Amino acid sequence: MLLNRLRSWHSSFFAKKDVYSDNTLIVKPSTEVPVALSVAILKNTRYDSLDAPPIGPNIRSLKFDLETVNDGVVVAVDVYAADQVKKAEKGYDMFINDTSGAGGNDKTAHHITALISQWADIYIPPDKRCVLKFSDTTTEYSVETYRTSLKRLDANMILRTEYGCNCGNFIKAFNKHVDEIQNNIPTALPSSKHNTYIMLMTALRIYNEWYSPLFSSDIEQYIVDWLRSQEQEVQPLYDIICSEYGKILNQKIAEGCYRLILKEETTPFDKGSHTIVVDKDERRIYVETADSYDIAKDEMTSIADTDSLTAALYSGGYLPHNAKSEKSVRIAAITSDGTPYPLYVHAIKYTLLTQENRQRFDLIDKEANLFKYEEIPSEGFLPLIKTVDGRFAGKMLRYANEESNIYFGTGRTGSGKSWAIAQILPMLFSLGHIVVVFDVSGSYTKEKLLKMLPAEVVEKLFKFINVGASKEPIPVDLGSLRGCETLPDKKRAIFSVLRAATGAIDKCTSRKLKGFLSDYLTDKEGSVGLNDLCSKLEQDGAFGAEIADRIESVLDDIREVGYDEQTWDELFLNERKIIVVNLGNEVGDSTHQLLDMMVGSLFNWQMSHDMGFLSIAIDELIDQDFSTGSPLQTIVKQGRKFHTALIGASQDYFNQGSSHLDTMKQANIKSFCRPGKSEDRVAQKLGYSNAADAGFNKFKAGDTILEFDGYNKETGENEAITLKGRVVDFVETPFYEKFKVLYGC
Repeated sequence: MLLNRLRSWHSSFFAKKDVYSDNTLIVKPSTEVPVALSVAILKNTRYDSLDAPPIGPNIRSLKFDLETVNDGVVVAVDVYAADQVKKAEKGYDMFINDTSGAGGNDKTAHHITALISQWADIYIPPDKRCVLKFSDTTTEYSVETYRTSLKRLDANMILRTEYGCNCGNFIKAFNKHVDEIQNNIPTALPSSKHNTYIMLMTALRIYNEWYSPLFSSDIEQYIVDWLRSQEQEVQPLYDIICSEYGKILNQKIAEGCYRLILKEETTPFDKGSHTIVVDKDERRIYVETADSYDIAKDEMTSIADTDSLTAALYSGGYLPHNAKSEKSVRIAAITSDGTPYPLYVHAIKYTLLTQENRQRFDLIDKEANLFKYEEIPSEGFLPLIKTVDGRFAGKMLRYANEESNIYFGTGRTGSGKSWAIAQILPMLFSLGHIVVVFDVSGSYTKEKLLKMLPAEVVEKLFKFINVGASKEPIPVDLGSLRGCETLPDKKRAIFSVLRAATGAIDKCTSRKLKGFLSDYLTDKEGSVGLNDLCSKLEQDGAFGAEIADRIESVLDDIREVGYDEQTWDELFLNERKIIVVNLGNEVGDSTHQLLDMMVGSLFNWQMSHDMGFLSIAIDELIDQDFSTGSPLQTIVKQGRKFHTALIGASQDYFNQGSSHLDTMKQANIKSFCRPGKSEDRVAQKLGYSNAADAGFNKFKAGDTILEFDGYNKETGENEAITLKGRVVDFVETPFYEKFKVLYGC
């Protein structure tokens, strides 16, 4: 009971790992452990009484607790006899519904539920409850002593946890325990008890690590034995058999014990070759019956008869049902010497297989796109994803090809999309690209990047410019005409800046503005003052006054912030680093106007000096101007002609009415971390049936599905592919080794 109390304090932490309390703890009171003692040990929401809401018939108090208690135990008391369960049905149903919806998207209160009752297990299904019985248990202390002691324990635990979260590595330690326990769940446990096992074991290990050892050394085995016993009376051993078989099969696949091939109309297959046929369309694999029986006879401990395996797989829904109730199916096969024959196999559904192995199946026809570390091309190759087997895939960036290299990352907060871009930046720089980052939300401050990249990389490769009043000026002169040899060059340079500041303008206004600039710039050299230009516009009739009105605010900001009298040429030559321009909030409501002006100026510079790749990164795409003719829209549409790429991220891929999403969906490198919303819709866009099929519910930070033009080493071309894996970490690539040699680190 104490462990259940302790695990309840971490309910929200568990929820972030997609682990929820999906079973109600039913405590059967005894003479030595009366109702009041159970309440004292379990109840951690209030300490002023030992009262707990009744299970019925009045369920108002219980309903309130279920809706509001977070990181605590919702305790109820059932005083009814076995033949009075009707009076408690509403309360029972509330507990069942609460545990059934424990992981729902709209769930805001995460807790565990406990019911002190002699007979509730008659009504609540076995897969929704765990029953705790007492036999010869005795207690030496009073109920009041327990309550007082546990109140102090709770207070100390909360303080220690808060300190660990703020000043220590509590979350890291907690997540590590959850991952380790989740990956080593005993095969004997019913699947309905997996979450309870993870929560109890994590609570135990965290308590022993972060507070003080309190529990006996055999408690872990007791938890396993207790949970294993919960459903034996109401279900056969099929769950245990399927779980054990699945664990062994998954492990053998992961260890490369089987050759993996795709199903064909007639599949090349030699019996006894330990080959698994993968049917991506049907979402199943075909395992030779002999291989399944070998696992049953030689490696499984839960069965003695191989027929029990096929019966369990069939009963569990892992084998397809048919009118004749046949446990194996036939597929058309052909031997290596050309002899056709019917091959009898077990058609195992993907649901028995781990996400990691499903990813392996997706790689079968992608061999030409995958590279071991030592095989990564040394010139022009940008690694973008690391697959489950540790290989890399990426895109070949070649100047002569003029291919689009637009990158669009999406995912909920904390999914790893900003981290992914942070890894790409030094790789692009190492490939010789000019890289400029416009930070509009503080994602790429020096402090943030030091958490994403090694300190020496941040120090050596990045130049941070914090633009704002009382900070640093805009790093370039946006009105510069240096390098403009003709009047058309001057007009293009200044028009790109003004068009960025005005937002969308019609064709008539655009022609008038270009005509105005033809007259205004005729005798201008070196640089033009944007404020002077604005004054002249105001004197040029209604059209000029409208343009001046649109840009006046941002020009006021520029005047307050100031600017360096240098060109982009000079900035890149002087720094020779990745330039991070942090716009912060100092430029007021005109943040995106200034961003667009700088991007417009930079892209115009690239069009005039196209000698290599330019990559422009924007940390978060929210409401920037992607209207027709804007700098950002122009880069997406025409950037490839001038070897310019736009790199950006947003939380949602589907967001009605968002112009930047409609434009960025044209990117030919799209990274999907765990979606913030519309998970099923994103999954279907990527070819999966739903979010669970795509594995989004299992995604950790940095997991991604990448839709991109991947380099094929056989054809030497980039081709459209979709891969699931991990975002590539800069330190995992040859670029990092070259960096250390070049900079003496």
